[in-house]
Amino acid sequence: MILFEFICEDCKKEFEELVKFGDDKVKCPYCGSFNVKKLLSAVNVKGVEQGPVASANSCSSVGGFS
Repeated sequence: MILFEFICEDCKKEFEELVKFGDDKVKCPYCGSFNVKKLLSAVNVKGVEQGPVASANSCSSVGGFS
């Protein structure tokens, strides 16, 4: 199941809903309408470290490649 954000086209309230893949019957929890629109959400990935990335233009002889 995937958590999506929606907005109800009738009452204009935003809400989140866990949805099974392929399930398109989402009901507004505020007014009960099925006239909802999926919103585009930002993704937050945790646990990924940022650091120096090896460049294809690197001229290092470390590792035996030159």
